[in-house]
Amino acid sequence: MRYIYFLINSLLLFFTFQKYLIIHAREPLAALWDIDDDDDEILSFIKYEQYLTLVDRTLKPLLDDTSFGGSYIDMKKNCVYVNTIDQSKIPEIKSRPEIKDYLNSINFIQADKSLDYLKNSFNEITNLAKQALDELSGIIFCINPKVNNVAVYIHNDTPPAQKFVRAISRYDPYIVISHSLSTKRDLVKRDLVKRDISIKILSGESITIRDKPKNHSCSAGFWAKSKKGDQRFLVSAGHCYGEFNGRRSKPKVTYAFMLIGKLSFSIWTAPYDFSLIDTKRMDARLKPSTSIKNEFSQRYPVSCGYVEAFNGAFINELGELYTGVTITNMLSDSGDSGSPAFSFSDLRSVTLNGIIVIRVKAQDQYGNQRTVMLPLQMILDKANIELITRF
Repeated sequence: MRYIYFLINSLLLFFTFQKYLIIHAREPLAALWDIDDDDDEILSFIKYEQYLTLVDRTLKPLLDDTSFGGSYIDMKKNCVYVNTIDQSKIPEIKSRPEIKDYLNSINFIQADKSLDYLKNSFNEITNLAKQALDELSGIIFCINPKVNNVAVYIHNDTPPAQKFVRAISRYDPYIVISHSLSTKRDLVKRDLVKRDISIKILSGESITIRDKPKNHSCSAGFWAKSKKGDQRFLVSAGHCYGEFNGRRSKPKVTYAFMLIGKLSFSIWTAPYDFSLIDTKRMDARLKPSTSIKNEFSQRYPVSCGYVEAFNGAFINELGELYTGVTITNMLSDSGDSGSPAFSFSDLRSVTLNGIIVIRVKAQDQYGNQRTVMLPLQMILDKANIELITRF
């Protein structure tokens, strides 16, 4: 079970943490940015990251898709890199008044593939994937500006995967192959203190869907309420249980053997992967909470990474194609599906952005795997619910 949180930019900064939903922003940020574990210094880096986000956001509309290959933020180099195909276009971009104050933070680098070419390649690879859905699973692909290519991450080197690689090789993608796809959930119990009068259920805690002949484990995502009426829900991933529309006996969902509520709705059909747990009959000892403790757990450490694409795609283990998802190189583990993803404005305030739905252990040359996030707005719109930010 994990929290995921990140800073909003074109390369979002992600963090994950497990038990107790403990957020301690300093240590993972300090490690990632190779700076001192000091609130003031880390906060200054967060602010500078937000500045680079502004630079990148202002710059992107000025870059035409045929002369440039996209842009990305590099916090370690403190600049925005622009993949440049036609070097003659650089003076024209630099002369634009919109970016005159940002030129010291922009670095134009030579690249081979234009964004127009990459978009076309991505669309063609998507079409080839659609033709092979009966054979493929556990494949993630997206336009990754950092490698100036369409990146394809494959969980297992099977004959169908090899056939797919041969089919897409004409587009010269960046391919990474692993040997493990995981959407399985492992239950990790939170230690309880007997003297606790009430126990808070924080986003990211391990929960169990109890259904004979087997139970299903997942992570708590976020709290929401119906736009019509006063129903309250805990939102998690849908694949933990599978399809459920509430027309038969509703499975119980528990936390440490105490009732959270009953499964009201679950969808695991592209492009959706989420579930709603009706909390009307929650155990009196349990209390929902949107608060986040600023502590750190050595046993359940925080890890961090970067977003590679916002409009990525993946094929799940049922052979269904998901599009419009966020692809990250963040570390995640069994039991993390359903965990929340959110962004930092500073060391204390955050904004929810979605939930984890899948990971593929396709490690690149830097040892990074891939974790996929389902955007929040897709969930809210489909379920006709709204976020609860305070109890």
